[in-house]
Order: sequence, then C-alpha cells, then structure tokens
Amino acid sequence: MADLSSRKLKWRDQSLEFLIENDRIPSRFAGPDPLSYSELQGKVSNEIFSSGDKVPFALRDLIIGGDRIVIPVNGGSKQLFAPLNELISNFEQSGVSESDITILSTPEFKSYWDENSDLKVNAVAHKPEDEQERAYLASTSDETRIYLNRNLLDHDIVIPLMVTEPNCKGASLGYLSQIWPFFSDSQSISSIQTKHRKARQSVRRTIREAIWLSGLHLVIAAIPSATGIASIKIYQPEFMQHELNQVINQKWRFLLKNEIQQVILLAGLNDEMPMEEADFEQFARTVARVSRYTDKLAIVAELSPRMIEKVESLSPTELKLQPWYQSLSIAASRCKTYILSNLSDETSDDIELISLESAIELERLVRSGPAWAMVECANRVRIVFD
Repeated sequence: MADLSSRKLKWRDQSLEFLIENDRIPSRFAGPDPLSYSELQGKVSNEIFSSGDKVPFALRDLIIGGDRIVIPVNGGSKQLFAPLNELISNFEQSGVSESDITILSTPEFKSYWDENSDLKVNAVAHKPEDEQERAYLASTSDETRIYLNRNLLDHDIVIPLMVTEPNCKGASLGYLSQIWPFFSDSQSISSIQTKHRKARQSVRRTIREAIWLSGLHLVIAAIPSATGIASIKIYQPEFMQHELNQVINQKWRFLLKNEIQQVILLAGLNDEMPMEEADFEQFARTVARVSRYTDKLAIVAELSPRMIEKVESLSPTELKLQPWYQSLSIAASRCKTYILSNLSDETSDDIELISLESAIELERLVRSGPAWAMVECANRVRIVFD
C-alpha cells in the first residue's frame, strides 16, 4: 500500500482532507512557523531594551517620560495587532502614558483597532488625498518635495512598525517606502511609483534621503508567517533593506527544482483572513513567474468578499487592466493553468484558466501525474529555480 500524506485545507469554511501519495508531492514548502504570543512578547521587549553591533543604542534610550510618540503602522490588521499591543505596553513601562501615544495607520487598520482594542491611545487614519493632513518637510537633492502626515512631524519620537511581506512592492521599491511616500500625499505616491519604473536606484536614494531628512532613527519590522508573525526586529533605516532581505530569504525562500514540471500554488487558505487585492497581486506575480518553468500549474486561492465584490463591479475593460488579471493571463498563455477559487467561472474563462469545480477534481489532477511541488502561502514565498 502506498504511503499517504494527509493534507488539510480550509476551503469555503470547510476542512477538506487530501490524501496524496508522497511520491506525487516530492517537494513541499509551507513557510515559517509563527511565534507564540509569549515568544512575541519576549522578542518585542528584547528589541526595545537591548542594543548590539547592528543597533548600538537601545530604543528605550530615545524615550523620556512625557515624550509624545507616534507609531506609523503598515501591514495586515491582524498581523499588526499583537506586536503593536506589546510595543505600547513596553512604552508605558518607560513612563509614557497612553494619552501621549498616537497610532497612524490606514483607515482599515484604524477601524480594526477601534473595534478590538481597549487602550486609550489616539488612533488616526492617514488619508493621502486630504491636503489638510500633510506638512512640508524639505526638498531632497534631486528637488523632490517631501510631504508627510503632520503627526510624523508634530510628535517627539517616530517609531514605525511594519509587516514586511516577502513579495511586496517594498522588496523592489524599498521597505522604507512603507513610511515615505506611503504616509505622504497622493501625488507623491503616484510620482514615486511612476519614477520607479524608469530609475529604481534613483528612487531608492530619494526615499532613503527623505527618511534621513525626517530624523528617523529606528524601524521595527515584522516578517509574517502563514498565521501570525515569524520574526520581529529593530533596524537602523540605512541598513534595513539588505539585513531584512537576508532574514526574509531565510524564512521564505524556496528552491523549485528543474525536474519538477507540475506545481500547486496555494494562497489565502491558511491565513487568518482571505486575500485582499495586494495579496492577490503578489500571488498572481508568483503564478506568472512559475509558469515559465512548468508544464502544468494548479492554483488554489480564496479571495476576501471585499475583493470579490470589487472584481464583480469592474467592467470587462477595467478587469483586463488589473495587474493580477494580466499576470494570470500570462501564466495561462505559457502552460496548462488550472484554478480552484472563488473567482467567478466567467472571470476564469476570460483569463483562459481551466476551472476546477471541487477539491476532488484537484486531487484527481494531482494523482494523474507524478512529481508535483506544493507551495503554500504562494503570495509570500520567494521562489528561486535551479
């Protein structure tokens, strides 16, 4: 009797069990394990109260009782919640009162925070289209005018907290872009993204200079697991990109061997929430990249109701302009690409994907040929090839 490996996937609020022969899936990548809550508490406290070769001064050395602190946060709501709570708790131990702490975030995170936190900190939603919320800081050497949310200039100390996705735009644009131009105005955000397509290194230099002009000392960066936080550490801005990439590669790098010509890419199934648009774009880029090296590709993705609602509201012309649509179309043109998803059959057909109607069909597909690779959380993984 063949040796079987049991694989459970959450799909449409049901737990489905796949029994797949081991020789059908010789290569599997599941991503890093999450830190337990006690481990996360220890990591945050250690980063705040310790120094080392990379960061020669501790974060607590910057803080004096009575200081007004603003914490700009960037990342998934549930991922940010636990480390942010621990960060605030440690600030209070340093003599900072809750009323002197401001959280600056997206409107989505502010709403999540208001619903789930009892802390009396000030939560502010950044709206890049609102000119009244921004303030002029300075101009960089290339004459780029730097605007920032007023809270980043009006407080004594700025301590950013971000969740750095392995496959996010920050990996190429630069992780510091999650501070500026993210917390700037709409025009700055659009301008930087446009320039980045033509001159990546120049744009990165502008972003680093903008951060230097802002007087930012330290950044707290967390790396996600499938269901929480896998790592959290403090970085000096000038060294952050290189050092953070090394840690991300340790956690999320997966070698896809050339002899494996059939791949299953999974996303949105193990996360605490289904995928939103940014996650789906990352996933689709991975799908397109893997399609260059495979003969057969099966993708399984669960999108959030909000994402599905948006897709259904788009006209056919608007739909074809979506980055994820274009990436999936590229994949479908390169190899046989199957999909099990809550995207509508009409959308899948337009992209020329081969729809799978059930998990049983996916299992039959895998059983029909040997040597599949299974990649979980494929919206995050960094896949490299032999």
